[in-house]
Amino acid sequence: MEPNDLLLPQAENSAGTHALLTRTWRIYRDGYRHWFAICAPTSVLASLVVIVCDWKIREFLQDMRPWDARWQLWLGLIGFRLSEFFLPWLLGCFAFGAIATGVSNLDHEQQDLWLRDSHQRSRERFGAIFLIALFTFGLLLAGVAGLFLVSFAAGKIFGLRRLIHWEYAITYIGGLVIVTIVSWFGMAIPLVLRGETTVRSAITKSFAAHEGYEGYLFLLLLESLGGSYVGWYAVHWILSIATPNTVRSSSWYGWLVVLVVALASAAVSPPFLIGLSVLANEYCQKADLVPDNARAK
Repeated sequence: MEPNDLLLPQAENSAGTHALLTRTWRIYRDGYRHWFAICAPTSVLASLVVIVCDWKIREFLQDMRPWDARWQLWLGLIGFRLSEFFLPWLLGCFAFGAIATGVSNLDHEQQDLWLRDSHQRSRERFGAIFLIALFTFGLLLAGVAGLFLVSFAAGKIFGLRRLIHWEYAITYIGGLVIVTIVSWFGMAIPLVLRGETTVRSAITKSFAAHEGYEGYLFLLLLESLGGSYVGWYAVHWILSIATPNTVRSSSWYGWLVVLVVALASAAVSPPFLIGLSVLANEYCQKADLVPDNARAK
């Protein structure tokens, strides 16, 4: 794939939701192998992180007793539980940086360097990506805590027996709202990769960039979550039919499921990340901001 195929046309600015969605899916379709090659390793690694953290949590729970109040065990349990969610989140942000680099063609002039790859720019600004990942993850945790408090208050008012019938709908809709709000700050990573901007400035600009495009981000998020949901069930359904009972009862079958699910996730996740990069480019074109490599020219 040629680098110019990934670069957004400078004339296509101030686009509407339909035009941005069309552009996003065109970029995803034209560079499908490239995006999959970026997301697949981080998706598999994130799955392994979740498995390892689950193992450690089980070990902590086996060592703990109901009367055991040692703070070290509780601190370790909380730390591993947070790591189980934050490390995959950080890996996703790192892969997002590589996708944003390709969509915006940020390192076109340095492609002659044989040591350079899609993740080079993300590695160079890993500190900034880490801070943005930490901020958005904290925002996600705050949203989950707020959802829990609202659900608890609603249970007190309407009664837990009535509310429990709507538990799944409340959790799904509330989670969708929380992730949508977090996505408003997702453009911070493409913006900070352009250079000459601080993390705080990138976060502020990202929030400004989402205004008027809430529907665009919401549709991308629905497509991403729906694709992940369908992919997860499709993988389990296909494997349950295609593999004999002797294989499903083997010790390595679980690892096979984890690998295939991770690869399926890597196949459906790029459109949302590409969409955030497209929106960041749209904002920069409106604000007449150019990446630092373009300034060097």
